[in-house]
Amino acid sequence: MLDPMTYAPHLDATRRRGHALRLAGQCLLLLALLNALFLGARFADNLVSKPRVAAALRAGYADGSIPTASYPAAALAGRDMYSDCIAAQLAVLGGTDAAHTAIAPRLLTVEQVRADGWAPRRYPCRDLQTWLDGRWPERPSATYTRFWQGGASMLALALTVMPVEAYRALLLNLTLALIALSAVLAARGGILWLRLAPLLVGSFAIGGQMGYGQLFSYGPPQIALWLTVMGMIAWRTRLTPDRLVMLAVVSGSVEAFLDQLISVPLVAGVFLVVAGVVAVRPDEGPARAGLRLAVLGGAWMAGFLGSYAAKLGLSVALLGPGPFVDFAQQLLFRVGTLDPEIGYDAARGASRFTMLWGNVGVLAANFWRLGYAGADSIVASCLLLAAGIGGWAAALLRRASVVSGEKRAALAAGMPYLAASAFLLLWVMALPEHTARHAFFTVRAALLWLVSGWGWYCCIRAESHGTST
Repeated sequence: MLDPMTYAPHLDATRRRGHALRLAGQCLLLLALLNALFLGARFADNLVSKPRVAAALRAGYADGSIPTASYPAAALAGRDMYSDCIAAQLAVLGGTDAAHTAIAPRLLTVEQVRADGWAPRRYPCRDLQTWLDGRWPERPSATYTRFWQGGASMLALALTVMPVEAYRALLLNLTLALIALSAVLAARGGILWLRLAPLLVGSFAIGGQMGYGQLFSYGPPQIALWLTVMGMIAWRTRLTPDRLVMLAVVSGSVEAFLDQLISVPLVAGVFLVVAGVVAVRPDEGPARAGLRLAVLGGAWMAGFLGSYAAKLGLSVALLGPGPFVDFAQQLLFRVGTLDPEIGYDAARGASRFTMLWGNVGVLAANFWRLGYAGADSIVASCLLLAAGIGGWAAALLRRASVVSGEKRAALAAGMPYLAASAFLLLWVMALPEHTARHAFFTVRAALLWLVSGWGWYCCIRAESHGTST
């Protein structure tokens, strides 16, 4: 198969352009098919028994599986019950008819942002408990349209056959098992293990799995990611460049279906690392490796944004311009520099760059959340920060130590990790308010910064062995 990312000299510009257009058309067709499947999955939510879901949620409150606090202090309780309770509201309330259940399910806790940048406090877990107890004062009428909410569909289906506590345990243990299986597959690949070890070990040990992996608003996207990683490692010899591009579209699209803008930079970054490593070629320069990763990153974002746009378009078709207005307000808020509640105010000197460096510091201060301990520890954050900086220093020293003729190869070897780190940096820069307000979960993506230095170092060592995966 022709490789559009190698720019083979024997192909003229017309043939290369034609191949790229055919691949783009295939990706668009794939994207349309995926979103048709997503719509079908959301319509299937109408078949789920809402009374059984409600009964399971009541039992979850009774046994403590669902705390009333939006952000519990204990890691074992799950760090972000706010997002979990939003998903639970959508799962149990549904819509006024089949179409609304699929596209615009009802919501108790309405999210609003005032013109001055203040967002009123909201308590979705308390609201849900009040509704389940029959004490909600009125019939819910607000709708939630910004995401596909595939995670809510999975939750509704799961709660018809198991209690909340069992579903949480399933999500956490399945995520950890998939990471471990990915490591086993990589170890069987010889030098591939050396290239991926920092990412795989880091994801298992300091990926915040205990605090977040059990949450039904976080777990499904992670499971989808690690299934994709396993597939890339297991069938890496069959992954042509075209197939990798289409897999990137699938990964980004599935992320848009399952996620609530929580895990995007982490999922995209892990995908870029693994895809870049399994596609590595001997004697490849940094420019060509960077081009491949740019294509893969663009394909991933096309899948994500295309699916997001498809859902928004369906919402507008069903409800009129309201969902687009809500989306635009949230987008302007999240990409802006105005949020007095967290100390950012453009009128007082806040800028995108000051927020960028401030957010890097905020993420570093939250590194302690990535381990398995529940206590807030500045010592743990400092140790992880030192380990991350040590990895980058080791990689730079290792590259400096190779002979001049091999420096380009050493740079090319680390391009997957460098691309993932750059993607996260661009994400933080593009959404400064979102990062600052949600540093408690965005910090999970900062895992990429912590492991990428060591990943680059290991890739240089693998390159020096002269062994291809």
